[in-house]
Amino acid sequence: MSNRVLIHLHHHGEFTPNSCNGNVGYVGGVVEVIDNVDTDTLTFFDFEDYALKYDFSKDDFLYFLTDGRSFKGGVRLPYDDESVRNLVSLSLRYKKIDIYVHHQKRPLITDMPKHDDLGGGSVSNSDKCLEDEDD
Repeated sequence: MSNRVLIHLHHHGEFTPNSCNGNVGYVGGVVEVIDNVDTDTLTFFDFEDYALKYDFSKDDFLYFLTDGRSFKGGVRLPYDDESVRNLVSLSLRYKKIDIYVHHQKRPLITDMPKHDDLGGGSVSNSDKCLEDEDD
């Protein structure tokens, strides 16, 4: 029996820092809901197909939540089928996958992606609140 999930594809919004806890967030834009996605056959190329279908470039960066649920753990870049399987394993218990699109024309406000031991990039901010930056 295959596992089926919803994909919430957030696009044409912007990444923004959360002002007090140092975590990234995503505001604005549109959320497309893609239902009944078979996680057993989901591949990286499916995301490129979504790019064409929902009017963003396949060269834009896609991010997923590292814990499958919130921005607190940061975000990662899916970049191949193995990273998509990792995304699925993190999100399967929620029966939903949230994907966030960073469009190339907009600068990303967070630190540069860092390589982690699970593969893929990780984006995070410092633990310092924005209100404390003048200290």
